[in-house]
Amino acid sequence: MIQLVYKILNSSLFKASGIYTLSSIINAAIPFLLLPLLTRYLSPEEYGIISMYALLLSITSIFTGLSVHGAINRAYFDEKINNPKE
Repeated sequence: MIQLVYKILNSSLFKASGIYTLSSIINAAIPFLLLPLLTRYLSPEEYGIISMYALLLSITSIFTGLSVHGAINRAYFDEKINNPKE
């Protein structure tokens, strides 16, 4: 039983999921921790400008993300490239 737990904790999947989880928590914590500073030092108009910029950034990232996924699929399924088969 202990060997199984040790094997799971040392697996690359567990390490990668731990890094992903930690980075997601940090990514969500930064805006949350900055919120008191932003509301203290910014006027409502300036805060609105920041929120509009964040909205524009999120909308733009949708389209750029789609092109990246499309390019990866296009390169993977290109018949001229010999991809190794498992």
